[in-house]
Amino acid sequence: MDLRQEVVELIFRVAKIGKLKLNRQLAQKGLTLPQYFVMKMLYKKTYEEKKPISPADLSTLTGISRSTMTGIIDRLEKNCLLDRKQNPQDRRSQNIEFTEKGLNIVQDLSMVADEIRNEPLKALSEEQLLNLRDDLILIENYLKDHEDGDLVYLKSEEPGEH
Repeated sequence: MDLRQEVVELIFRVAKIGKLKLNRQLAQKGLTLPQYFVMKMLYKKTYEEKKPISPADLSTLTGISRSTMTGIIDRLEKNCLLDRKQNPQDRRSQNIEFTEKGLNIVQDLSMVADEIRNEPLKALSEEQLLNLRDDLILIENYLKDHEDGDLVYLKSEEPGEH
């Protein structure tokens, strides 16, 4: 097997293992990966950046179609994790907000996700970690410089989950 092919396959396998572990934790809370991704982006906007967000803006931000976003929000609202509130600046639109239950769940799962992401890195020395980071930055920059215009780059803590 070609070395490049082997590296690519290893990257995908490592990512898949992490995704499977996170999926198990999400399933225990009755959530899917796309639902968690939406909740994480909502948390970032409403709690970290202190900005209200509409379903349409959340759709644009995540790269999830509006129709899919509506279904995700409907299910999260049905499970009492989110609420739709009328936008005080524009009565024709709504903002999405966490319920107390939803806020607690997204905060708990964020810690679990961090643990899942960080655990395998404990196998690396500080020097190996720095080298890995530098190499991944090179790869990311190459991909950005050679993208064909069809790719959507998300500034997310959950890459590839849209």
